[in-house]
Formats: sequence, C-alpha cells, structure tokens
Amino acid sequence: MDMNPVTRAVTFRRASRNLRDMKRASGTPVSTGRNRDTVQLNEEQFRTAAEEGYIEFNGKKFAVSEEMAAEIDAVRARVAAYNQAKALMEAAEHNAQAAKQQAKVAAEQAKAQAKALEIYRRIASCGRVPPQDEKFLQNFSPELYLAAKMAALMAKEHKDYDSVLEGEDASEENGAAASEGESTVEKVAVSVSDGDAPSVDAVSTVSVDVSE
Repeated sequence: MDMNPVTRAVTFRRASRNLRDMKRASGTPVSTGRNRDTVQLNEEQFRTAAEEGYIEFNGKKFAVSEEMAAEIDAVRARVAAYNQAKALMEAAEHNAQAAKQQAKVAAEQAKAQAKALEIYRRIASCGRVPPQDEKFLQNFSPELYLAAKMAALMAKEHKDYDSVLEGEDASEENGAAASEGESTVEKVAVSVSDGDAPSVDAVSTVSVDVSE
C-alpha cells in the first residue's frame, strides 16, 4: 500500500517508539542518537533550575521544564530529610558506642584495681606470688608495691599463691576504640540529554562518600 510522506513519517515515528519500548522491556540499552550525562547538582544549578528553567553543565545550558523543576525540588526535599535522619541516627549510634566504651574502660579499671589490691594483700602478708603478679602491681602502682614489700618485712609466715592473672595476658591493652566505617550522604543528580534541544529528562539520587 502506497503512503504519502506525512503518513510514512508518522508510521516511522510510531515504529521507532514501539521499538524503544520493546528494548526497554527486554533490558536492552536504548540508543536515541543523543549523548547522556549524569550531573550531581550544586546550589547554583538548583537555583537556575527553579528560577530560570535551565542548568548549565560543561559550558552548555540544558532546559528544565516546570514539571522537571518541581520533581527536582521534591527529590531535593526528600534527600535533605533522609540525610538529616541518617545524621541523627549515626550521631546516636556514635554516642551509644562511646558510652559503651567508657563503661568498658571503667569496668576494666575497677577489675585491675581489685587485682592490684589482692596482690598487695598477699605480698604484705609475706606471701609469695608469681613474678607476673609482682610486675602487675609494680606497673599499676609503684607506691602500693613498695608498701607491700615494706609490710612483708614484718610478717613471720609465708604462703605460696597462684597468680590472680591466671588465663590473662597482663600486657594486653583493653578498651580499643571502635573502628569507624565509611560515611555517605545522598545527593540529587539529573540525567541530561545533548542534542538539538539539550534538556534535563530524569532526576535521581547518588550516594557520596564523605568519610575522611
């Protein structure tokens, strides 16, 4: 069947659109003959998109429709709320970890003090304690160690003791700081198409690592 030029053009456009829809449905990349870039928006680009209907990227202006500007603004608001909530959660988690670490350090200090006092009591009563126990007390408090030795000189009976540090490494450092993982925030990004009429045709979010 013969078609006039206008009918052929309309039919061709419909066929091309159907082909692109089929490719999208099948997951095949769509080629439209235009160059595409993803742009993470800065404050100036947000302003020009909302107030002047375009964003500038690589020296070229890309048109932003009213509908796209409204969508960018909505996504920006959601991203801001998400980042704020995420920051609050991370701060609360950090505070909880710090409190837990402080409690752990305090517990370790109390435990070490109890061991030092027990070793002092044993030495002061002229008891014989293992070398690692004497070293522990000497490191914990040289004054307490010297007082125990002086008291031992006046004692008459001797008793052998097992170590109060049994099963522990006296040189082990406790209370190591919790490691910090990477920290990310969400940013607004748009997809721009370069062609006869450069424009912004999609808005999305990207995760940006802000950890040092």
